[in-house]
Amino acid sequence: IVIIDSQTLNLRAKPSLSSEILLKIPANSEVELLYYDTKTYYLQNVPGKWCKIKYAGTEGWAWGNYIKEI
Repeated sequence: IVIIDSQTLNLRAKPSLSSEILLKIPANSEVELLYYDTKTYYLQNVPGKWCKIKYAGTEGWAWGNYIKEI
């Protein structure tokens, strides 16, 4: 489930903030987790990992700190 502080989470083509946004996932949506990166990255000095997910038939990358497994 996507857990975010805003109304949407960006699904990106690549694991990068500068990557193209494929679509916006609404808060509290269910997504399929395809891959959880093992490397830790820092976005705005906050550690986290990128996740490859599938939502509405589209695969892409999202910041893992906003994904919660249920």
